[in-house]
Amino acid sequence: MSISSAQYSVDGTAVKLAEANGMPLEVHIHVASGSVYLGNSGVTTANGLRMDNGDKETYTIPDGSALYAISASGTQTVYVLVAVL
Repeated sequence: MSISSAQYSVDGTAVKLAEANGMPLEVHIHVASGSVYLGNSGVTTANGLRMDNGDKETYTIPDGSALYAISASGTQTVYVLVAVL
């Protein structure tokens, strides 16, 4: 199992947080500022799952899928830890 981590600046354009290629992923998300919305490459503030400042969640991303984030206003910081399952 490999593990990687990254910090992303999320603004009004969808940012790819994780993509599963060959193996599913366990993705840990921590929103460090503001609010962001999670979803697929077409995520918007109208269709995404909202996460607020301080929220921490874990998601399983199936092979062939990706997780994106977008912000409604400003630039927000999102920390991501990814483990290949």
